[in-house]
Amino acid sequence: MFGLIADNFKHFEEVVREIVFKLLIESGLAQSQFEKILESMETFNYSKTSNRNVIASMNDMKKQIESYLEMGDDIYATNKKLNKTLYKTIGYNYPVELFREMLKREIIS
Repeated sequence: MFGLIADNFKHFEEVVREIVFKLLIESGLAQSQFEKILESMETFNYSKTSNRNVIASMNDMKKQIESYLEMGDDIYATNKKLNKTLYKTIGYNYPVELFREMLKREIIS
């Protein structure tokens, strides 16, 4: 999520749900999977990470996002590219593949 303004943080969870919903539409998932994901977003938990690997991956993603935006990509193209990038933190897997695997195993409830 980028391009948020101060007012967005007054209703942050609602803004997150809306953005996730739009990205899910673009992803081509089935409606039953949408519902499962959106139901899992009824409550939010926030926490810090002390895992340096996660922080490093997030910093790499930030650089990639900035690069894609400079090239003229929109949020959907950028999201697709990030989801099809291998990340060391998740065992050199693609985020999109791990997400689909989670849906199949019904981890998201």
